[in-house]
Amino acid sequence: MPQSKFIFDLDGTLYRYKGASTFATSEFHVDIKRNIFAFFKRELNVTAEKAQETYDRLKRDYHGHISLAVEKEFGMDRAAYFAATWNVSPEKYIEPNDDARVVLAMLVGRCAVLTEAPRVWAEAALRYLNVYESVKDTLFTGEPDVRKPSVEAFRQVAAALGGPLDAIYSVGDQEESDIVLARAAGMRTIRVGTEETSADFQVGNVRGILDLPIDARGES
Repeated sequence: MPQSKFIFDLDGTLYRYKGASTFATSEFHVDIKRNIFAFFKRELNVTAEKAQETYDRLKRDYHGHISLAVEKEFGMDRAAYFAATWNVSPEKYIEPNDDARVVLAMLVGRCAVLTEAPRVWAEAALRYLNVYESVKDTLFTGEPDVRKPSVEAFRQVAAALGGPLDAIYSVGDQEESDIVLARAAGMRTIRVGTEETSADFQVGNVRGILDLPIDARGES
């Protein structure tokens, strides 16, 4: 039997926000938006009101993918946009999570992280959680055109991990982006949290995967 491999979501799966249950309700979200407004004011030379109008329009027209919008509409470099808006300290926003460190340390060589977040934030968050070394070679972030949420992104990560798709588990807290899309790619799925799910398995937190009837502990 092929050894199981795992693709982890980041936000809501490997960490949770301080004082908030979702990105949208977090102080982190507020500060990122503030950074984006400042970026638009500076780079487009517009008023604060116009910067917010621009943000609202791009978010609507590009379904939340602001980095793609600034590149297509204004010819701005996507990496420069992320560096100016997401380069913040994770200590302020996320809770430490020793469970993530324990689990990923057990899965070195057969796990990856797939996130919509840019690399500048993902690397900082993973270092703060003391798990970066476990996934530094299999970290897939939000800069490329092929990125989460998409079936193609899951297939790309699966190809990097190797092995049959039905031996790869997507682990995440979001039904659509972590469960539905991964299943469409041919993978098995583990939902983190307590909400209703169509996943193959469900756990309360990421450490729960060690108790599932799969070889997460490296046992046959």
